Amino acid sequence: MKLVCPTCNASYKIPGDRIPSGRRAIATCKRCGGKIVIEPGPERKLGYGNRAEPQQSHTTPSPEKPPAYTTMKAGEFEFIRENGNRITPETHPMTTHESLPQYFSVSKPKLIVMSLFTWSIYQVYWFYKNWNIIRKRTGENMRPFWRAFFAIFFCYSFFKSVRQSASSLGIPFQTSPGGLACAYIALAVMGNLPNLFWLISFLTFLPLLSVQGVINQINSKGSLEHEPNNRFSLGNVVVIVFGGLVLLLCLIGAFLPA
Repeated sequence: MKLVCPTCNASYKIPGDRIPSGRRAIATCKRCGGKIVIEPGPERKLGYGNRAEPQQSHTTPSPEKPPAYTTMKAGEFEFIRENGNRITPETHPMTTHESLPQYFSVSKPKLIVMSLFTWSIYQVYWFYKNWNIIRKRTGENMRPFWRAFFAIFFCYSFFKSVRQSASSLGIPFQTSPGGLACAYIALAVMGNLPNLFWLISFLTFLPLLSVQGVINQINSKGSLEHEPNNRFSLGNVVVIVFGGLVLLLCLIGAFLPA
């Protein structure tokens, strides 16, 4: 049997023998906590409900493009009879097609280190990964690479998208997208300043830190298996060593007398 949560559109495939027969049952969505009403009868195929009143009438949500399939453990979904008794599957695994991650996850320390030692090139990769996920998730016709390459023109729309996603999940977004965009653009253009003032442009990661903190909360709350991406791969280490040497040489050359 296929169940669809009308609140977040998460879908669950449940073995038919795990559903109580001959009576209405209510399932609780693991992702958002919404209620899914399962009506009795041999013709039932989909269960729909809503967050506030499971007994209310409801309409079938419009179908969306099918996302990737992932496996959810049996104990992570519960059936609740109208009399209050809970029925939790014991051994049968259940399959749910979960939507793609909302955004690109990376720990704040890793974002700082990679930004510094790649001369902010990592931020182009960061924007690209986020725009690419948005394109796959929404189906929007866009070019993620160019939005990342010209980040100063598209950072505001990205920050605004993150705020909207956070608001829908009840996650606070403290700074306005416009303020974050202004700060990012101002720091980015400081790379053209004379003398050693160009070093200020290395701080472009600062406006991204608060955004990344919210992104990690969104992915953690909206995904069954959230990967924090807090480890440095061998490729990361190589880039850090090479970038660190280049940065050190540039600093030595800048401070040496002419």
